[in-house]
Amino acid sequence: EMAEAFPSKRTNKRLVLTGYGGINKIKLQRKELSNVKNGHVLIKVEACSINNHDILARQGLNLSMTIRPPCVLGMEVAGTIDECGQGVSSFEVGDRVIGIAWSGGWSEYVSVALGWVFSMPNGMTFEEAAAIPISYLTAYFLLFEYGGLKEGKSILCHQAFDDVGLAVGQLCKTVPHVTLYGTCPHSWQSITRKHGYDYLVDSKSRDYVTDIRQFAPNGVDIVLDPYRGVDNRKNYFLTKRLGKHIMYGGANLRSAESRTWFGAARQWWNTFHQDLSTLIADCKMIGGVVLTHLVQDASGINWVRTAMHDILKLYSEGVVRPRIDAMYPLEEFNIAMERIHSQRFIGKVILLPTRMPGRIEIIDPDLQQKEIPSSKFQQEDTRTSKEEELVRAKSREQSDESSGSDTKEICQTPTLSKVEGLFSGHETIVLDDN
Repeated sequence: EMAEAFPSKRTNKRLVLTGYGGINKIKLQRKELSNVKNGHVLIKVEACSINNHDILARQGLNLSMTIRPPCVLGMEVAGTIDECGQGVSSFEVGDRVIGIAWSGGWSEYVSVALGWVFSMPNGMTFEEAAAIPISYLTAYFLLFEYGGLKEGKSILCHQAFDDVGLAVGQLCKTVPHVTLYGTCPHSWQSITRKHGYDYLVDSKSRDYVTDIRQFAPNGVDIVLDPYRGVDNRKNYFLTKRLGKHIMYGGANLRSAESRTWFGAARQWWNTFHQDLSTLIADCKMIGGVVLTHLVQDASGINWVRTAMHDILKLYSEGVVRPRIDAMYPLEEFNIAMERIHSQRFIGKVILLPTRMPGRIEIIDPDLQQKEIPSSKFQQEDTRTSKEEELVRAKSREQSDESSGSDTKEICQTPTLSKVEGLFSGHETIVLDDN
């Protein structure tokens, strides 16, 4: 009761989604820290990640959750426990942990329910820890729970170079004699192949259906399809009899910084729909995985905890190794998101709330060696580097100007696009800033 009467005076630096649309809808603000709830721990965040879910939510296009600004996005974090709420005995202040926050992770501090907190294995960095939960849980459920992956099966995974695609490649190594196909830009194939892929097809310059059929004339056992639109029909065609066509994500919805509702609706309208009688006749299965829907009841926590136990064990055994593409201070989130929208990443992009601004770290040694998809892409990359310098300078100027005022907003975000996405969604989980 006394704690409720005298709330904490510490403040929390956070990225607040103020409305649906482009990167300029996210503002860096501070807010007074609330008291830790019973059964929760307060994590001082050392690293947090950007997921496809966050991008779609910012654009107002995430149909799996109702996002209600103002709110803080960010599903997964890693850091140290700063404070424990009542009823927490399994962790202590200072413990290194992974937290699945589901929302609120893009902050200096975040409160996470005890059931979604996991101890970090020895040797794991904070950056690796923040890159694991959502990507590897998605891959785990796609392959093992829904896909029922067995020895000798074949799999096609699109977007093999992104965070989920690389996780699929690594987890497939745990099952003998699995043949793994993937789609990936040609110049990234040497990088992606190291993560477990047997055959890679450049889907931008070639017809992947024709190429995959050359390797697998009868199709593949499991197709992991992150797209919406005409690709769904192609992937159903590539699924062999008694095979499974599993949809997830929405990778082709995130390419532009801001998307209009018309553009997104066109993708959804073109999504492949198959009637039940045809499925029976074709001897195929169609389904999907939405991670946020799996955790809406008590059984979801048990599923996730079991999966995370297996994934962290595989990390300790050297099988799971998340690939960190780049790390940015929290203040330079806009540059991090521009990197994602321009498709200039392989693996995971990480935000560092405790890192000082002005220190962008592109830690990917492969990309530094010029393994970029094309000469046009290299030109865009050079241009963007110059823009990054300008954006950083503007961010620092605005941060300095706001430091002497009473406003809680501590920087404005420069961005190239002002087109807003429109909100849509089935009301299942509500995120707000209360």
